[in-house]
Order: sequence, then structure tokens, then C-alpha cells
Amino acid sequence: MKTDCLIGMGANLGDRVAAIEGACSELASVASDGVVRAGAWRTTAPIGGPAGQEPFLNGAVRLTTEIDAAELHDLLASIEEASGRQRRTRWGARTLDLDLLLFGDLVLQTPRLTVPHPRMSYRPFVLAPAAEAAPDMRHPLLGCRIDELWNTLQHGADHVLLLGESQAARRVERLLGERHPSLSIERDAAGPLPRLVIDARGPGAPGPVTPAPTLWLSDADAAHFDADLLAAVACVWPDAAP
Repeated sequence: MKTDCLIGMGANLGDRVAAIEGACSELASVASDGVVRAGAWRTTAPIGGPAGQEPFLNGAVRLTTEIDAAELHDLLASIEEASGRQRRTRWGARTLDLDLLLFGDLVLQTPRLTVPHPRMSYRPFVLAPAAEAAPDMRHPLLGCRIDELWNTLQHGADHVLLLGESQAARRVERLLGERHPSLSIERDAAGPLPRLVIDARGPGAPGPVTPAPTLWLSDADAAHFDADLLAAVACVWPDAAP
């Protein structure tokens, strides 16, 4: 069976162009028609990782393949390894980063692979090229197209919509109040689509889904909770004063 896929790419060490072009050639070998469709490559500042990194070259490609999600994930990892990728620091500098963003309408969460990619919907360096490469692909959890997500990220209501009454939600309010006191936090999901939703209701919690850029946080996210939250805000509001 053929499946439509979306893959994010980035590099900020070594010959970035050669690494990304090489990855595209490798991916073409598993594309059903031998073609990968790419959005424009963009140079972007690092977000959330160690200070002092070089800018990233980022992009996204779309392809149709007959291999399954696990096989594609393994192929991406092998291409990264061949480029010299070393995984030492979270969000650190890298010769090549390949993320499986979407695999048709598959929703999967395992220790090895989560699809859709959990941080894709609020990252402009992902959505901008993805909206060019695959504007009509749909996010299976949020129920909207990639180009719609990109439009909301740019032009949505200028506030955070916070969902949930959990310990995680209270932690979000406390941290944003301390680090971004000027950032408006709303609780009414019936209003206009916001530029960022923070869903702190927890896995499997009932309730409507807002078709907007979304960060999912739960009480179990303690290890990277603060870093994920602050990085998401930096993605959406890069000029927000800490």
C-alpha cells in the first residue's frame, strides 16, 4: 500500500546543503515514483538548545512510499548516522536531523517513534517549508491541513489557549507568569483560533480538539516540561521578552 509521508530536515554542522541533498537522494530510492517534493530551504536560528550554535538549514519533503513507518524511521536514522550525526545533547548541533512528521493518517506512540511528530505543529521552521511541500496533507490529531496550521501560526489570535485543570496546567500558568508576564493566557476554546494551544488535559482526556498549533504537556513530562514549554513560546513569539 502506498502512503503519503512528510519528513522534516535540518542541519547546522558541516556542509549542510550536501547533507540535505544527499538525504533527498536516499529518500528518492524508496519513493514510489522516485520523486521527493521539497519546500524552499530556509536558514533559521536555533531554538531551545545549547547556546552558541550555528544557524540551521531547514526544509521539508513529501514522498509516497510502500514501506511502513518503522522501516522509514529506520532509514532516516541510518541516513543521519551516515552523515556523522552524534546524539549527545538534546537539541544540540547536528550534521543532519531527519524527522518523520506525518505518515498518512497514522497515529502512533511507541518508545521508538511518535507520529505525528509531537512538536511539528508550532515550529515555523517546520511548517513554512511543509506548507509548500505538502499544503493539503492533514494533521490526523488536529484535523486540519498543513497550510491551515501555518496560516494560524502566523495570523491566529495573539494569545495562548490553555486547556485542562491539571497539575500540568497550573505549572504552565506559573511558569509563563514568571517568564512571560505580558503573554495573554485564555481559557475559552470557543474564541478565535489562537497561535498556540497548550493542551494539559493529559493523554486520552475527553474534550474537543482545537485545530491550531498545539503543544501537548502532561504531568508525566517532568524531565523536559519547562524546556518544551519555553521553546514552544520562543517558536511562536521569538521576540517575546523573557
